[in-house]
Amino acid sequence: MQTLQFYFEHQPNSHRIAVLTLSIIIFWNTENIIALNFDYRKWRHALTNSFFTLTDTPVQFLLGIVLAYSTA
Repeated sequence: MQTLQFYFEHQPNSHRIAVLTLSIIIFWNTENIIALNFDYRKWRHALTNSFFTLTDTPVQFLLGIVLAYSTA
């Protein structure tokens, strides 16, 4: 476990982003292949989540800036 932690501590952010993106793609496709619930509307749910993510990101960014300035 420490080897894996050491690897990610010393890699550029682009590698971390690539691993995260690849993981999401793999799990998304695995869920499609081994779907247990066929009535689940995955794309509609994904669009809803994307909407919430896109509207929440600027708020979280601004709150992060406020927190950084208030603790400094």
